[in-house]
Amino acid sequence: MDHSSGFKRIVLPLPQSAQDYVSVAFAAELADLMGLDLLGVFAEDDRLKDLAVLPCVRELRLPGEGWHRLDAQQLERGLSLLAAEARRHFREAAKALHVGVRFDLAKGQIGETVFAQSMADDIIAIVEPANPAERMTHQFRQLLNATIDAAASALVIPSRISRRKGPVVVVASGEGDPSIQIGLRVAQAVHEGLIVLAATGADEAPSAPLTAAVPVQRRPIRTSEIGLAELGSLLAFTGERLVVLSRGTSADFASKLAFERGVPVLVPGRG
Repeated sequence: MDHSSGFKRIVLPLPQSAQDYVSVAFAAELADLMGLDLLGVFAEDDRLKDLAVLPCVRELRLPGEGWHRLDAQQLERGLSLLAAEARRHFREAAKALHVGVRFDLAKGQIGETVFAQSMADDIIAIVEPANPAERMTHQFRQLLNATIDAAASALVIPSRISRRKGPVVVVASGEGDPSIQIGLRVAQAVHEGLIVLAATGADEAPSAPLTAAVPVQRRPIRTSEIGLAELGSLLAFTGERLVVLSRGTSADFASKLAFERGVPVLVPGRG
């Protein structure tokens, strides 16, 4: 297996909605292109089953049917059906890959199960839901924030993919930012050029040329504290396929950039 990118696996928390498996297929294609194994994890949250046994918990059914106690058996059947559908959609998305593929069904909250299985040289890929309401849920935001802060690297995949070709762009805090080397390895793995947007200071030594098998462009920017609007202007004509940000970038910034540009955004982990 070729791990020239410095990563070994993409760990993918699987969504419940079938419409989000377009982005799952994109993550699978990226894993194949980079030569990384793919682990799909679907979590059955046992807390829902625990709620069903509480007499005070009710569900509102279709108009006219009123409030009823949760049916534990019906709930369990529904969760099993969701898991079976997730397995089927994942296998369909990954059927043509030439890398190792595994589906794991886990019990518990998705964040806990994913982080328990991930390592520092993994990429945890977070698929942003196509439904705007789902993107705002506490569960998704909590998973996104925890992934950005993890030892593993985080890859935010938007629901709408604009491009599958084009250079890798690194937005670096300076010439010594580790994200530059990570971006270079990713660019070489996907056989694309690299564009480095790096903040330069007056007392900073000139950067040494990058030794690479792909074309590299350097474009200085005035500050590492760049906003979304300014970064969007800088990226307007790059036609990038993937953006690498600096370690420590906020989950909100990475998520909004992925959504606005329609390309995945990689944030290096702490490992």
